Amino acid sequence: MCAIRVDEGVMRGAVEALLDEQIAAGEFPGAAWAVRFRDGRIVSGARGRASLIPAQADARIDTIWDAASLTKPLVTGALTMIAADRRLLRLDEPVARLAPELRASPIADRITIADLLAHRAGFQAWYPLYAEGSSTQGYVESIARRPLRYWPGTGVIYSCLGFILLGIVLERLFDRSLRALATELLFEPLGLRDAVLSPDASMRPRIAPTEMGNAHERAMVRDRGLEFHGFREALIHGEVNDGNAFHLGGAAGNAGLFATAADVVKLASVWMDGERARFSQSLRSLAIRNHTLGLAENRGFGWLLRGEARSHPAAALSRGAFGHTGFTGCSIWCDPATGVAVALMTNRIHPAVVPTAIQSVRARLNALVASAAAR
Repeated sequence: MCAIRVDEGVMRGAVEALLDEQIAAGEFPGAAWAVRFRDGRIVSGARGRASLIPAQADARIDTIWDAASLTKPLVTGALTMIAADRRLLRLDEPVARLAPELRASPIADRITIADLLAHRAGFQAWYPLYAEGSSTQGYVESIARRPLRYWPGTGVIYSCLGFILLGIVLERLFDRSLRALATELLFEPLGLRDAVLSPDASMRPRIAPTEMGNAHERAMVRDRGLEFHGFREALIHGEVNDGNAFHLGGAAGNAGLFATAADVVKLASVWMDGERARFSQSLRSLAIRNHTLGLAENRGFGWLLRGEARSHPAAALSRGAFGHTGFTGCSIWCDPATGVAVALMTNRIHPAVVPTAIQSVRARLNALVASAAAR
């Protein structure tokens, strides 16, 4: 036991020194982190500020963060696996069967649930669906009108559109909101009291704010020659930063999860631990297999798989490692070989979106944890 305590102390000191260095360099105002070990132990901490404006507030281990695209694997991916496990859908079936609006696209029947999960459906990376409507039907119809970038299954583009579509499909299958599904099938069974999609106002004091208005998306819409007059102007606090998720009611298949760092590693453990699993071992194994062999990225079902480049954020982890990142500055990486899950939650876009070296920070954090776990 003594050796474990020493390793945890060394790891904590190294992680917090890294975060202090990056906060001082202006990479992000603050951060929380958590590491979960195979035996269920969680080591966590927080540094810096959760908010700078309108008032400064310290980051804490119980700070709740906008997890952005971590929603894709941790919520939408997991719920899709649960649906498959219950035989409510097949991963190889055409999405158009579950979203008939897609039939407006001439090759809709070629796009499967698996294609959406692996980002190989042919959709573009992003589009402001809210500029064409704010209902689930309007979103699906807008997606159907978008020209595909490649024939389904022949390429890979990381796309929010595919996971927005998956979220809508899940709501239709279960006849429940995504928020309710996540609570009933994931958060409550795992004992997570702080994880939520589209948080209530009562949670706001513990939530780290993100951007001042939607300046970043406003520029993206303008650059595409489109118009939209519903952008938020005030500080985004307690609401999902992502515009597509916000205008669909506060959460969608691509974004909307709010959680602590400890919540994130617990959600990730669903994919590694039999005791916490919410779906079968065969589906868990299938999800972290490479479904984009020979394409631009190594993608599982909802997950980014470890790459071979030294610059890859999971380069220090084992070959079977998988993870995901989020625009707000968060990440989760899992190493089945060691049973370790590493979460980093930051507010790098508070109060404005500026270029950062967040990928390098993620890689260094993973390397520190991998080194400690190997002792």
